Amino acid sequence: FYQASSLTAISAAIPVRAAVTLRTNRSEPGRVKVQLRDSKGRPVIGSVHMTSGFSRTEYSASVPPQGAAFFSDLPKGEYALSAWSNQIPMPPLFGTADEPFPSDAELTGVRQFVVQGVKVTSGQESLATMQPQLQSYIRGRIKVPDGTNNYKLYTAHYTPPSVQIRYNPGTGEYLAGPFDRKDVGLQVMSANAQPSDPAFRQQNFTFDLVPGKVVHADLEPGLGDSTKPRDEVRTLLSKGIFNAPGETVPAARVLLPNGKTPAWGAIAKVYTPETWRAFAVGRANSLGNLSPIWGENFTEIPVNPPPGSPTEAVLVVSLPGAYGATIVPLQRAASANIVLPPAASVKGRVTVGGQPLSGLPSNFRVLAAYQGQGKLNATLSVDMTPDSDGNFELNGLTPGTYLVQAARDGIWLSTTKTLTVGNTPIPDLNFEIAPPGGATLMHFQNAKGEPVVGRSVVIERPSGPLTEAYWPKTLTTDSRGDLYLNGLEAGEHRLKVEGLGDKNGAIFTLNVPALQADVPVQKKSFVVRP
Repeated sequence: FYQASSLTAISAAIPVRAAVTLRTNRSEPGRVKVQLRDSKGRPVIGSVHMTSGFSRTEYSASVPPQGAAFFSDLPKGEYALSAWSNQIPMPPLFGTADEPFPSDAELTGVRQFVVQGVKVTSGQESLATMQPQLQSYIRGRIKVPDGTNNYKLYTAHYTPPSVQIRYNPGTGEYLAGPFDRKDVGLQVMSANAQPSDPAFRQQNFTFDLVPGKVVHADLEPGLGDSTKPRDEVRTLLSKGIFNAPGETVPAARVLLPNGKTPAWGAIAKVYTPETWRAFAVGRANSLGNLSPIWGENFTEIPVNPPPGSPTEAVLVVSLPGAYGATIVPLQRAASANIVLPPAASVKGRVTVGGQPLSGLPSNFRVLAAYQGQGKLNATLSVDMTPDSDGNFELNGLTPGTYLVQAARDGIWLSTTKTLTVGNTPIPDLNFEIAPPGGATLMHFQNAKGEPVVGRSVVIERPSGPLTEAYWPKTLTTDSRGDLYLNGLEAGEHRLKVEGLGDKNGAIFTLNVPALQADVPVQKKSFVVRP
């Protein structure tokens, strides 16, 4: 098998050259031997199914008595194995609505094959032995004051198809399993209420299971309810934040910085610690009163929210393109007058090689990325396109700190400047993007002249928000130790070969000439010492 990858810059500013050449790495095929055993280690007959997560290629084979299944001519990589055997009893069925649930005795000690990973290495045989593993079950009742038929039960995370859930809405009794992992989650959700309804309930329950055993657990949604903060948010939104039909409580009102004029068209976004993106969004009418414009967002709770993220529900109000944001705790925003901050903007210019942008066949972007508010940074950031001469104006800035950077065609970058918005005048921001550099074919070899193959190479780029968005962190040398690179600005650059040289890697300097239509690709050779 032959595998290759390449990163190349595409822009109208780059003259059309010959097709990009990919130099592949040769990989010998691998082989997998799969044995099926019972819980005592004795061979069993059955079948094995193997899938590749990368290509979704699927393979199947039978396992004969005293034998094994073989999968040959496989590309290297990670694969998943599933197995079945008639000699391994199937887990008990949970029965239909009019049948009794299986007993604990029937569910104790259940074993079955579980999905197992295997790594295929070029030119080698990998052995995988599969044995049925002890399974666990959870059972109990859902206990709620408003009737068990108002709820449904789901698994909170991905589970294999073998997992069953049976729930009796009349009695609240449930049974779930079999599970082959110790940490499992179940989710109780309202059956007859929509997410926008204050009666809506949704709660996750987690369990530590014991292999081969049945865990008994009654589920009581609302006690320590993780959705309770959302319910409080919904109540506030309909009673004092957003206009609601039939409500006598006045909605929050958004005013311009003078504290008197309604901020018609202002946008209000609600963020809670339980959601990643805005939970709900409203707009101010001609009187400044807020009304909802779209419903609730149930993205997953951030596992590690970035530093500065709000720890309570907040309302972020701004008039895009004119006034920055005021951030108010939701509890204090009910029926309140929310005054926007004074208008703040900054002008600037983008040039390429000291020249205006007129006539350049490219797209330019200026991003002012807000800092210090965690997951609110994105909504507080300002993004715009300069005019044909490179002039731009960033309007509606929020008091605080921004990192500002310019880019051409998502390839060539300026340095980053720090912008502080406060009570002092803001000087103009001018960004210089160096002219495009020509393509370079770099060759890396060791002191013996042997190619350095498959090594990660880091190209030092100017730090900034657009660098993170556009450029990969590392590139990789090919089967000849070469790395083709275009997309750098003309001038001097530093690069580092990871894993060689000192603890910081082997560091080199690369001078990239200015891009010219008829100049061949620059070739540079580097000796990497261990």
